[in-house]
Amino acid sequence: RGPGWQRATTRDFDPTPRRLPEATRSAASFAAKPRGDVTVGVRVFHEKFGYGTVTAQEGNKLEIDFESAGPKRVIDSFVKVAE
Repeated sequence: RGPGWQRATTRDFDPTPRRLPEATRSAASFAAKPRGDVTVGVRVFHEKFGYGTVTAQEGNKLEIDFESAGPKRVIDSFVKVAE
């Protein structure tokens, strides 16, 4: 047996797991907030997919129907409002 086993069998080894600190914030508090200028129906531009129209929005995630690439889910920071 290796040295790890010897350390584990010594008297000062405590087999009870250490408690992790309680979470101070929920996961929802870290969710990104949506941009105000990009909403359903707005025409946008994406560097790779080109022009498209926002068809759905959930937080900062957008579903966009791109003219040449079809429907895609994209984070709002990757698009610009089309001019």
